[in-house]
Amino acid sequence: MATNIEYSDETHFNGGLCTVQVRGRGDSAEPRLDIEVFTADTEGELTGEGHLLLPVGALAAAGQLIQRVLAGLAQLHGAGAGRGRFRASRPGNSFQPWTAELDEELRAAWLSEPTASPAAEVTGRLAERMGRSRNAIRSRLARVGCDPDLPGRELAADAAPDGPPEHPEDRRPRRERPRHGTSLPP
Repeated sequence: MATNIEYSDETHFNGGLCTVQVRGRGDSAEPRLDIEVFTADTEGELTGEGHLLLPVGALAAAGQLIQRVLAGLAQLHGAGAGRGRFRASRPGNSFQPWTAELDEELRAAWLSEPTASPAAEVTGRLAERMGRSRNAIRSRLARVGCDPDLPGRELAADAAPDGPPEHPEDRRPRRERPRHGTSLPP
């Protein structure tokens, strides 16, 4: 194992922030990773912390065990558990409708970026700023005529996704699904 492993990641939850920092610990016969976890409230005040020193060979098993324990505790306390699995909190505006103003804000922000900017970084900044997921931002960029892979660029006219039909009567009629215990028509 290299002695210079350093990694950090963070996620938002209920207005707070959870940060994980990982560092390699020397060139021993049994390489270890030093893992620190911190949580902070909206003012940046430390609300929780934890520390693990694990051998590399135990990482996968320890990760599964910790996930099961935390998911169980979250369910016990009714904090963000869903369908028996631990779920990260969703961005604040998840599943909220997009307005014309939000579409224009997104489009203007994307087109104002230099084309050399990494799309993933720009998408991440916009997601955080607008309270949406990265996938929601990427999907919406295409709908507002922007190329989600190249900041600062519009989609080619022939690549833009088709919007919903103009009139309800333009939609294809839906076929009725047979109810349980009935046969299909001939």
